Amino acid sequence: MKRSALAIALIAALSGCGSGGEDGGSSSNTNTNSGTKSGSIKIDNISIKEGNSGNSDAKVRVTRSGGKDGVIKGKYRTTPGTALSEQDYLETVGEFELQDGVTRIDLIIPIIGDVKDEDDETFSVQIFDVSGASSIERYCYCNNHQ
Repeated sequence: MKRSALAIALIAALSGCGSGGEDGGSSSNTNTNSGTKSGSIKIDNISIKEGNSGNSDAKVRVTRSGGKDGVIKGKYRTTPGTALSEQDYLETVGEFELQDGVTRIDLIIPIIGDVKDEDDETFSVQIFDVSGASSIERYCYCNNHQ
């Protein structure tokens, strides 16, 4: 029986989004939408089973809270950990946008199933170059145990 589990570490990098400390707290960013409440964003925890064959999608949710006025834009990318790109997941790079009034969006990361007997595996999803948010949560970790 396959004993592999896939864990996704979600990391929100603060490139161009304020100057957070090393304590894992939130970082502030001056909101250029004066008089509006754009809110802050965070990546929600997820759990995903790799599966024994085929591809499935990990839906990594970006959630806005504390306001929903204005547009929040950013970029995201996967980075390997113990999970290998093209074997356990497909390397993914993209952009996201939360339109005025929108409070959540899912980033889709393709997961590749196999029947190998493996230990738990990890990779990370990093968001960066975020504009329009008043703050962004720095770190979020996800684990999947079968």
